[in-house]
Amino acid sequence: MTNRWWIYQKERFPIFAHGPLILAFSLSAMGYSALLRGESSLRPAAALVAFVTALLFFLQLRIADEFKDAEDDARWRAYRPVPRGLVTLGELGWIGLGAGLIQLAGSLWLRPLQALMLVVAWSYLA
Repeated sequence: MTNRWWIYQKERFPIFAHGPLILAFSLSAMGYSALLRGESSLRPAAALVAFVTALLFFLQLRIADEFKDAEDDARWRAYRPVPRGLVTLGELGWIGLGAGLIQLAGSLWLRPLQALMLVVAWSYLA
């Protein structure tokens, strides 16, 4: 990871602040679902896919916000990473696409029907 990407994540998507919260969020949702089904434990592979998918979805929300607010940020918040040229919207778009491919691969590996839920979430995001 280059220094500029480290700066971007610190300013716009602090992984060490968001990561533990997203882990708790995804494991809580899985735990509640397991309890409703009468199960007493979580499958580690499913927990990993849930966490990675949720983390990447929150990242995609951040990236979508960068696109949505690009004009306003350029005008009113020139100190942010995109307006000041630290990263470009094109680069962020590729990262969002790569995140989607990772999410899709995890869903297809774990439970292919689950990929339909990703499509619903991505549709909302779009």
